[in-house]
Amino acid sequence: MSVSRVVCLVATVLQAFAAEPARVGILLTVPPSTPEAVVEALRAETEESLRMTGIHIEWRPGHGQAANETFDRVVSLVLTGPCRPTRSDRNRTSHTLGITHISDGLVLPFVEIDCGTVLRVMESGNAHISLFTPPNVFGRALGRVAVHEIHHVLTASSIHDNDGLTKATFTRTDLTLGGLHLTDAAVQRLRHCLGQTDLETQNRGQQRAHSEE
Repeated sequence: MSVSRVVCLVATVLQAFAAEPARVGILLTVPPSTPEAVVEALRAETEESLRMTGIHIEWRPGHGQAANETFDRVVSLVLTGPCRPTRSDRNRTSHTLGITHISDGLVLPFVEIDCGTVLRVMESGNAHISLFTPPNVFGRALGRVAVHEIHHVLTASSIHDNDGLTKATFTRTDLTLGGLHLTDAAVQRLRHCLGQTDLETQNRGQQRAHSEE
């Protein structure tokens, strides 16, 4: 029996360029109460962060409508929890912002982001928390977590870098302020790893959990 594992991003809480960009379909599922402004900001941050990688993102609803379409790669992205920019639940104990599922050493194209934990981390260390986080700021934070996890899927790897969007842990500053991008190494991996599948040994050796600083 196979045992599923996950690559966890927790808080501190393509082949080389071709004539045409690789088409990556992202099947996005969000709670019904999620404001459209949050979704728009998530999409914008994801697309901007991946702009230089030779990847063209195409967004589709998470249920059924993309069944007859063809993409170079497909990623299922699911937002869970309270995905509205309001005050977080201070009693939450989870430090996991996002997960990418792995089974028998193989990275699966299934990503989940915990909106409640993202909100809590955005508020951590802030003595003057407002009742509402601006929707675009919240959506941008979710987009950064999404890019981190999408990198795992598209490179079929659990590799983390020391800096940028592919480092193992994110702080409030990482989620809320500007200037966090993919490192050059991460961009190169994305350019060259689309279609690379035999990374089972590497994945098994690099799965690890990281605690909140």
